[in-house]
Amino acid sequence: MWWICFPIIFGILLIAYIGVTIKVIQMSIYVKKRSKEVVHEQDNKYNIPESVSILPFEKVMVKGSDGYDMVASYMPSRTGLSHKYFLICHGFNSNRITCNKYANILLDLGYNTLCPDMRRCGETGGKGITFGIKESQDINIWIDYIKSIDKDAEISLYGISLGAASSIMVASKRDDIKMLVSYCSYSSLKDIIIDRMLHAKVPKFLAYLIYPSFRLYMTIHFGGVKINTNIAECLAKVNCPVLIMHSNGDKFTNIRHAYKLHNVKPSATFVEFDGAPHARSYGVYPEKYREVVEKFVRENDSSLVSYEELLRQRAESK
Repeated sequence: MWWICFPIIFGILLIAYIGVTIKVIQMSIYVKKRSKEVVHEQDNKYNIPESVSILPFEKVMVKGSDGYDMVASYMPSRTGLSHKYFLICHGFNSNRITCNKYANILLDLGYNTLCPDMRRCGETGGKGITFGIKESQDINIWIDYIKSIDKDAEISLYGISLGAASSIMVASKRDDIKMLVSYCSYSSLKDIIIDRMLHAKVPKFLAYLIYPSFRLYMTIHFGGVKINTNIAECLAKVNCPVLIMHSNGDKFTNIRHAYKLHNVKPSATFVEFDGAPHARSYGVYPEKYREVVEKFVRENDSSLVSYEELLRQRAESK
């Protein structure tokens, strides 16, 4: 009768498998929204001044890909009328307030900025975070919005973490994106989900067993069958100039994700920051971070003087 134990053991293992899978889905897709106050506290922790983290804006609202309301902050260029735009997309479970410090750099360069709350973040609706499957569709809606208010708009994308991965997905399918800034993006949905499971102490063999079920859930629930969530493969198809930034101190999205991205796009400008936590390189190295972004934009915008020329002009004026 010893064989009777096999169905019992199998049942116990199956229940455990389903339980862990549900937990992974909950912690990945249905996380509690992060408030504006929490985002401000995080900026304050890195001594980011309010003049950078709190900026005046115009609130904009459109309908999302599933019919929910999407909200964004629109901030016009500080150098006068401009048809140049950066659409800045924040990371996992954050909100648009965290984009202000990046917008601050671009506003000074003559760019209008649009910083949306990504789906199920901030004031934007949505059933769950989808790691780019639905977020990329929403970014396309924001691009359409910009073109609806300015038929001469030239649009660039700037993404942080999940926002970077989503922006790469969008740029891989469009020829009208002028520049792409990717900061601490992951290299694929599979890589980041397995990384997060390993970080949560899920055994490696079990993490690899769970991922197919996680992807199946995403496919059924969010309709991601035709969406390529291999971000590295998407980046290889991007035709515009690309800046890849990451920190070797990132414990949420390991630096190896950036290496994978750079391997498929060796022509991209690649900058590695030393020791900063996930999405905190600006807070740790504000001057260097600003310099990297400004130099990249100036190199790829013929209407601006080069960064080297700017430094020469500043030196002469002293």
